[in-house]
Amino acid sequence: MLRILTLLDDKAGERKCVENRHGLCYLVQYDGHTVIFDTGPDDTALKNAFALGEDIRKAEATVISHSHYDHATGFKYFIESGLAAKKLFIGPDFFQEKYSCDLAKHANLSAGYNENYLISHGIFPTTVTDEVEVFPGFRLYCAFERRNSCETIPGKYVRRTPSGFVKDDFHDEIAAAIETSKGLVVLVGCSHPGILNIAESITERSKKHIHAIFGGTHLKNSEEARIRETIGGLEDMGVSILGLSHCSGDAVDSMLRCRTKISSCHLAVADEFFFD
Repeated sequence: MLRILTLLDDKAGERKCVENRHGLCYLVQYDGHTVIFDTGPDDTALKNAFALGEDIRKAEATVISHSHYDHATGFKYFIESGLAAKKLFIGPDFFQEKYSCDLAKHANLSAGYNENYLISHGIFPTTVTDEVEVFPGFRLYCAFERRNSCETIPGKYVRRTPSGFVKDDFHDEIAAAIETSKGLVVLVGCSHPGILNIAESITERSKKHIHAIFGGTHLKNSEEARIRETIGGLEDMGVSILGLSHCSGDAVDSMLRCRTKISSCHLAVADEFFFD
């Protein structure tokens, strides 16, 4: 059994005792294991878990898709509350500072902690450079091939390196792929490398079919042509379910409702999905 519970998303759902916030956090239960996928920007995910009666102490591992604050900073609150799993999975160069650059102004989008902070709390992160197994049937992937020309990264995203600012190619972003009887269920954070690039890379490396994708597709500000090409590519791959979250945007949701090959929904706060 696979259960995906949204502890944090940009949109509010039917459960009115929880709060929505810009960010993403999933609680994932699979084959007797519990994993937190992304942690949001603050303590909202923790508060929502408490309101929903979920025991975060059961989580054996945390996966942070990339180090932007809206996915990663919440982990500090997990740590300070004594509820952080000691097993943490991150991508390469996770601790390099990430920025959004607008003309001469830089806005820091980083997680807000470094490796020494984690180590001081007994957390020694595992860096995913290609792929790694968290539990049997639950794998993480990184370093996605860039094959689709439509999937470009806005030039405003940069990272600060010892030699200065460079364009952020999000080589650090990771995704999860979970085996079910119907195929893989893939979890993504923001899909900065491109959701098609991610899906195609996972399919090729795993040699398995993707049944469903959940998370942020980063199509919020994309042109209609890119959205249509993305949907068409996922249809061609045989993806059956697309659970939109966070940075996906309303346009892709509207377009998907006019298609018949992919069933879609938006996973707002407290929404859940189950697979046998």
